[in-house]
Amino acid sequence: SIMKAIAFDFDGTLDTKEGSDIFKQIQRRGNRELFIVSSSPTPRIDEFIDEMDMRPNERISALIKFIPLRRLKTETDASDFIYVGNSYRDMLASRIAGWEYVDITELPSSDKL
Repeated sequence: SIMKAIAFDFDGTLDTKEGSDIFKQIQRRGNRELFIVSSSPTPRIDEFIDEMDMRPNERISALIKFIPLRRLKTETDASDFIYVGNSYRDMLASRIAGWEYVDITELPSSDKL
């Protein structure tokens, strides 16, 4: 299969039922590079993902999200890059970084993931 990289925002995205369900589903399939890119503080993200047994390749806390997204795009061997978020700022960051954007409201019906 063609490798996809999927990054999740945290607040209002990964910490929702839809977001955590789809993350775990993708994690079980095991054919995706999974990341968390959020402006939430690292300890909050870590506590949540430990509790939920989530194992992203990398989790990044950054106020300006397009910078790590752009770095991940150059460092990750994938054909598709998809950022899952819940705000206009998330959409903007993903567009600037050259990632496709999927809004949390489109889950779980989105076939892009």
